[in-house]
Amino acid sequence: MIGLIAIIALASCNDVTTDGIDKVTYYPTLTLQGDGATAGTYFVLAVGDTYVDPGYTSSFNGEDTKSEVKVVSNVDTSEPGMYEVAYSVKSTDGFVFSKTRNVVVAGTEPIMEDLSGAYKSMVVRTNNPTGTGNGGPYPVVLKKLTDGLYTVDDLMGGFYRDGRGIGSVYVNQGVIFVKSSGVVIQVGSSANPWGEEASLVSPAFDVTSHTFTWDALTLGYTFHVTLVKN
Repeated sequence: MIGLIAIIALASCNDVTTDGIDKVTYYPTLTLQGDGATAGTYFVLAVGDTYVDPGYTSSFNGEDTKSEVKVVSNVDTSEPGMYEVAYSVKSTDGFVFSKTRNVVVAGTEPIMEDLSGAYKSMVVRTNNPTGTGNGGPYPVVLKKLTDGLYTVDDLMGGFYRDGRGIGSVYVNQGVIFVKSSGVVIQVGSSANPWGEEASLVSPAFDVTSHTFTWDALTLGYTFHVTLVKN
């Protein structure tokens, strides 16, 4: 892509002008190939797999500049999670152009059915003498990112947000990967307002009843969560 820097005209108060100066700046192109190359798409692989970059191309004023692309990755295939691979290339004028690939380490054989939508949550917190917040149903929403990969708006099942009614920010948002067998892998968790993430124990999806179950560990408590599709 070629961009044109505006003509700079210099004039004096004596109406004597210099010649205009034109400068053409050539911008390098940077194109990612394969999955996860654009916003809202993901390159998914299983824990323990080797990450192999799907590739990229770069050119500058008609010349191949792939060798000049800087690639920085934080992908760790030993741990489930959401990672990024950053690519950048610099023009001769010092302009930096960058793109990012979204990489998810979770599993293979994703469930192909779309599980996104509204769920009813029943939740019980251990060590809850008053019982306040236990019960339900509370609303929990899953949103699909790609096949098998979903965001969950509260891994605690709405215990504080809805059960105790203390505000919409009192949640642990999360990302899960659901396999066709019903196995659920936790990919990530946000921190709640107390600064703690939630860790899921024995998460599962019953493909017959369309029910999720898991124990969310956070704040020193265990939240037994059951989600049933509305």
